[in-house]
Amino acid sequence: MTEGQVDAKASAPSGESEEGGDIRVEAEVAFGRASARTQLITEAVARRLTAGVTVSADAVHAYYRSHRALYGSTAYARVASAIRSQLLSARKNAVLARWLAKVRAGEPKLNLD
Repeated sequence: MTEGQVDAKASAPSGESEEGGDIRVEAEVAFGRASARTQLITEAVARRLTAGVTVSADAVHAYYRSHRALYGSTAYARVASAIRSQLLSARKNAVLARWLAKVRAGEPKLNLD
């Protein structure tokens, strides 16, 4: 990730806010950059973590058969691509969710007492 990517992702507020002046604007810019950096990192990690995730033709067909009522008289060939895409997205989301859970489990806990 480059600073140019972070700059492109972050949207700096224009002008000065009514309260807080320059300090508030600088804080908003810093927050925007940090958020953009975090999003870019998460997207890059997601691409790497899910690069090998696949869905077999058998899994697609099994899903079609087990959810037959959803498709009525629509032929398998007409919906197979959409089912594959749906299953692939679900599997990729599950991989990313497990990774995020592990990351969050290792973060220090905030004590508000």
